[in-house]
Amino acid sequence: MAWYLIWDAGGTLFNTYPAAASALQQALRELGYEVSHQELTSLLRHTTAYALQRVAGRFTLDEGELRVRFAEAYALMDPVEQPPFPGAVDVCRWVCDHGGANFIVTHRSWSLLEPLLKAHHLEELFVDWITGDDPYPRKPDPGALLAMAIRHRLPLARCLVIGDRELDVVAARRAGMAACLFRGNRSQGEDDAEQIADLTISHYHELLTWLEEHTRTKSRAFGGA
Repeated sequence: MAWYLIWDAGGTLFNTYPAAASALQQALRELGYEVSHQELTSLLRHTTAYALQRVAGRFTLDEGELRVRFAEAYALMDPVEQPPFPGAVDVCRWVCDHGGANFIVTHRSWSLLEPLLKAHHLEELFVDWITGDDPYPRKPDPGALLAMAIRHRLPLARCLVIGDRELDVVAARRAGMAACLFRGNRSQGEDDAEQIADLTISHYHELLTWLEEHTRTKSRAFGGA
């Protein structure tokens, strides 16, 4: 029984938050303001739009100008310094080795996703991707997830969406897919995302164990198929 994993990119597959926080910090410094790297990271974990809105509001900045400065600074960040989270590549390889496939559905543009895939030699592990350049509503709308499933004739019962934010989990649920909430180094709590996720993990070896166990369970249910 194969699994089809649909990954979010930034903050889920790749550890992009430190670079994004540095870029936003640089953009603010250019405008004469200082915010700690830790606080900016916390804001960015919601969404980039949320972080820009909050910071712009605090200092009465033009949000559009801040967004442009942030984008310019982030584009210069080295993709090598934004690696896959430990264990993520092992999960991708396990899925491929067991007859499944990996996909990406992300809000980031292809111009930001491609350098990450190339820098870490991951193109061969992913069959397809939908980015912010494609004409789909942003998560938590399930449109992009369903489009990927239709495009590749994926059985929804064998799809698992992996994301680090509530919007990823909600999108998965609305699409009729299972959801894995990746917490990374953050402490787990009893928030809404954890309540509706099928699995909440802090490290990808936990996901690998879950996949192995559920593959055995499904195989027994289908007579060893």
